Amino acid sequence: MDSILDALKLLDYENKFVRKKGFKPATRSHFAIPGANASEQFLYFVSLVSWLLSINNHQVTDWNKYDDP
Repeated sequence: MDSILDALKLLDYENKFVRKKGFKPATRSHFAIPGANASEQFLYFVSLVSWLLSINNHQVTDWNKYDDP
């Protein structure tokens, strides 16, 4: 996760994703440990993946907040 966080920092993740989308920054154990709310953790993951894909001009519209985590 450290290398992933380093790569996200290179993409200016804090400014372009965290602040813009209103999420808290991911920690080293963010996806390694089950969160208090699985739906929020899944939404974070889906939003992060969507943002990463949008950087490469790929749009994903099939995911929504009611998907089963």
